[in-house]
Amino acid sequence: MKIFLKSLNGQFAIALWDKKKKKFVLARDRMGIRPLFYTQVGGSFLFASEIKSLLVDKRVKAELDPRGLDQLFTFWATLPPFTTFKKIKELPPAHYMIVQNNNIQIKRYWILILLRRVM
Repeated sequence: MKIFLKSLNGQFAIALWDKKKKKFVLARDRMGIRPLFYTQVGGSFLFASEIKSLLVDKRVKAELDPRGLDQLFTFWATLPPFTTFKKIKELPPAHYMIVQNNNIQIKRYWILILLRRVM
């Protein structure tokens, strides 16, 4: 999976389903330009590129998260995995998620390395 994701270039938020392994993979671009939100409710795993799409499902409650609100008012944005809503999370940039057998694993596939120029 890491090799595949490292070969992608640009903005993306993708979802892949492996029918044979019954494995679901979500991934987000390196800089986090394309958002990817998710939640689990009533035995279902829901994901979307916008929180309002998740809130369409009546099982998803629009309860405010104090930690997410604090981040929003401090940094003008929330820091993944937090959002302004309880039980709705955001996949961090340069990460992918594997959902299999009601188990979730989140892994980083890329990291920005800054090099200083020595004179």
